Amino acid sequence: MAKNLHVIAQGFNNQVDVYEDVRPSYPRVAVEFLANELGFNDKSKRKVVVELGSGTGKFTRLLIPYMQEQKSDGGGAIEKLIAVEPSLQMRQKLLEVIKSENTLIQVLDGNGENIPAESHSVDTVVAAQAFHWFATMKTLEEIHRVLKPGGKFLCIWNLLDDRVEWVRQFRDLFERYESGSPQYRLMKWRTVFDDEDHGRRFTYPLKEKHFHWTWQNRTPDQIWNELLSKSYVSAMNKTEQDSLKMEVDNLLDKNLKIYGNNPNDKRVEVPYNTDLAWTQVNK
Repeated sequence: MAKNLHVIAQGFNNQVDVYEDVRPSYPRVAVEFLANELGFNDKSKRKVVVELGSGTGKFTRLLIPYMQEQKSDGGGAIEKLIAVEPSLQMRQKLLEVIKSENTLIQVLDGNGENIPAESHSVDTVVAAQAFHWFATMKTLEEIHRVLKPGGKFLCIWNLLDDRVEWVRQFRDLFERYESGSPQYRLMKWRTVFDDEDHGRRFTYPLKEKHFHWTWQNRTPDQIWNELLSKSYVSAMNKTEQDSLKMEVDNLLDKNLKIYGNNPNDKRVEVPYNTDLAWTQVNK
């Protein structure tokens, strides 16, 4: 991955297939909301969109229905989507997922401080489950460079809802291994918008919207594999992972419920928050 990316983030390279298989997508209601907010349904105004940190395309594929060639009536709002990802392994998986068939999607090497787009050529920049890794003034300057006047920058994140007691205990088990990495939940990414130079670039304060949903009927293996897809967990040695798995299994055993008619098939509902934050280039 790019040299300026946090070392813990490099752990994503260890679990690309797992990341693709087990990470949650985003709830439809949240995607529909942001599509309206960003004008993706307004077919009279074509959009060029950059997605930063596109990963394996968990969010990228949700934008495909809003693309021009996907509409039977001949007009989607997005005329080009540039998926920017510094990890070669992630880019390869994304190309595999979209099967390289959509000519409106470009999958390119790059990062927040080096966006492969011309100045003032982009209508919207989005970052899904990613901006906390590269929330720097250089990134904001680069986003501002590529956006047109009035262009928007939107971030979206999923986060386990720790208002549920077992989820709070679950998060306590693995979050202690974060090793000082700039995780979204710590909200350190917000500080970049507090810089005194920010006001000349983007509207402030950020606009926000929050959604709550439940991922139903998750098995212990699915939950553990999702945990393995976290960069700092995948970077742990086997002894640490085995110890963590034992703690996770013990916690899940107390909260699993029988699914269907098989007493050996036990699952749990996993609550999530999906958070959106966005701003706009000052005109």
